Amino acid sequence: MLEGIDAAYDRLWRGEGDAIHAAWRARLAGLGDAVRVETAAGALTGRFADVERDGALRLLTARGSERILVGDVILGPRAATGV
Repeated sequence: MLEGIDAAYDRLWRGEGDAIHAAWRARLAGLGDAVRVETAAGALTGRFADVERDGALRLLTARGSERILVGDVILGPRAATGV
């Protein structure tokens, strides 16, 4: 496992951050699905739109696009419906 982390770190130093982000994004569970995100400020529901290079989750809600840095993402039956 540490060798994999070391290899990814080397790729970052070689300027391959976009490729690493694309590979990470391709493996995301729930991308495009209705989700619930529980944050310290309260719960948000919406559609899991994307993840940014810094790890922020982009959630499309009834109010527009929300950028979330910290929270618990809930997929599946407990997620929001009708989004």
